[in-house]
Amino acid sequence: MKTKLIKENAFFFVLLLTLVSCTEPELNGPVNGACDASLRTLGKPAAHYLIEYAGNSGRAEAAVQSAGGVVEKTMSAIGVIKASGLTEIEAAGLLTQPGIQYVTRDVEVQWVPDFSGTAIAHVQAMGPMNTTGHPADATAFKNGRQWGLIAINAPQAWSITMGSTEIRVGILDTGISPTHQDLEGKYDLLKSINLSTANAQDPSDYIDRHFHGTFVSGIISSNNIIVAGVSPNVTMVGIKVLNDQGWGPWANILDGILYAVDEADCDILNLSLGGHFPKAQNGRLLAMFQRTINHARSKGALVVCAAGNLGWDLDHWQVNAIDNIPLTAPEIVMPAQAAGAMTISATGPSNGTNPDGIAPYTNYGISAISVAAPGGIGKYSVFDYILSCAAPAVTGNNSSYYWGCGTSFSAPHVAGVAALVETVTGNSYPGYLQSHIQNTADDLGRPGVDVYYGKGRLNAEAAVR
Repeated sequence: MKTKLIKENAFFFVLLLTLVSCTEPELNGPVNGACDASLRTLGKPAAHYLIEYAGNSGRAEAAVQSAGGVVEKTMSAIGVIKASGLTEIEAAGLLTQPGIQYVTRDVEVQWVPDFSGTAIAHVQAMGPMNTTGHPADATAFKNGRQWGLIAINAPQAWSITMGSTEIRVGILDTGISPTHQDLEGKYDLLKSINLSTANAQDPSDYIDRHFHGTFVSGIISSNNIIVAGVSPNVTMVGIKVLNDQGWGPWANILDGILYAVDEADCDILNLSLGGHFPKAQNGRLLAMFQRTINHARSKGALVVCAAGNLGWDLDHWQVNAIDNIPLTAPEIVMPAQAAGAMTISATGPSNGTNPDGIAPYTNYGISAISVAAPGGIGKYSVFDYILSCAAPAVTGNNSSYYWGCGTSFSAPHVAGVAALVETVTGNSYPGYLQSHIQNTADDLGRPGVDVYYGKGRLNAEAAVR
């Protein structure tokens, strides 16, 4: 369902909450929106190539330079060089050089939708700010507006652990907002970095001028002033891989994952981004991505991904369509269908009832879904959405919040719980974290593995006991 409040290609619906009073929220605009998922993945050829090599990286770099190319990045962990300045003929000629295996033109992808121009409805604040620092005293949580935390038994988990600053969660997204009142002090700013095409010459420009990365961050961890975070005491690392319109080449994502595990020492990675791609036309890009996921797991990092918001059956491609146009070739949703990734579907209430209802937009399939977690629906009420932090660079102040829904916001619930489990067990082996979270989930839907819930709906309390 589409409404006048939602852009035609909206990936999710958001509402802005600004702390201007201490009254219960009152909407200044209609909220009969839906979490529409009709975003067609946009892509365009990048100006650079990804060159896969075997053996010595120095020899491969020399080959690129001798062909007239500029080596922008060598990702030795996966045997890939990002190179610019090559013509198509020069790029193809590299295949005659020793050790050069494949040369692929990179593609720039809109991994999350452009936020600019999306309609926003303002609502008022919901009460005095929490001064105790405990998540259960966070204003929105106390007022029952963070139904997702209640659904996953987060309060019971907090009585056991609220996480540890030693546990590090990498946020690979549109950037971070370290000046937001609920996020200040929650990031390792020395390791946070800008790897995107936005102000690319400044690696320290990790600021979120979109909204997505800030929203995701506030779900994982916060100062518990207005919104409570799943794992309040963990350390987040902002790794900006998407520009201010939600775009980025594959190279940014690969580079971001490698940076997170090789340099930022992240235990858990949250990738609330995605796109769908023809498998036959993108084989090399998919192979590079899979090697990157494999490397992250080999370094002990759990990779948590959003399932995607197309309402697709990931087990049976022939039934899928975009804008009522059937697909003509098999496609794959990435990173949701990458082997070794923990892929999360979305749940939400309808008019305040049944918080474990399956969100109609969520992708599903036994082959893909690990567990389900709160993502929001919002068909009848704004309070059925997820509430989290808004980017000060967008709103102009450090105390604003959004309502939103999508699998982008179910994934960080799981990343947060993984951080709690890691705190309790001290075991960062990703296979253990994934299987433990799956085995302690509440079995919903069909007994056992379900196409929508996977192994069940996330249960934070059971996971940390």
